[in-house]
Amino acid sequence: MKRFSSLVSQAEKHQTEKTGGLMKDLKSLDTVYLAEEGIPFKPLDFDGNEIGCTFFLRGIDSRQLARAQDRKTREYSKNVFAGATGRKPEDDFVTTDADIQFCCEAFLSWKEVIWDGKELAYTSENVRMLMTQVPFLREQVSRFVAERKNFKPPVPNK
Repeated sequence: MKRFSSLVSQAEKHQTEKTGGLMKDLKSLDTVYLAEEGIPFKPLDFDGNEIGCTFFLRGIDSRQLARAQDRKTREYSKNVFAGATGRKPEDDFVTTDADIQFCCEAFLSWKEVIWDGKELAYTSENVRMLMTQVPFLREQVSRFVAERKNFKPPVPNK
């Protein structure tokens, strides 16, 4: 037991030196709250400029996206093991309906989305159409919601 206490003490000393003596509050790693509430995302065009609309998205740690991710993983595994995709492991990523559904479930709402010159109402059908018709946006949504640091809590003012 004495040896264990010594190891713990050494580890604590090393961690304290690493963090400059500050203890890290684990609440600062809580991404669930903002993942559930959703945050704004401004998609970009091909040149990296904001398009002008705003998507309000859940994060990967939300219950709904966690379930969607599980379904996506199960579908992918089932297809690969059944040979249904006809792909080899080294092939490029194959988009499936589960990938599109995953991105659709990330949406909470949107503002100022224009499609064919008219403002597009926020409906589940329109979200699916957009995520199906515009893979460039689907890819941005997928990457954004999967990046946990986008959903980290704000640093409190001291």
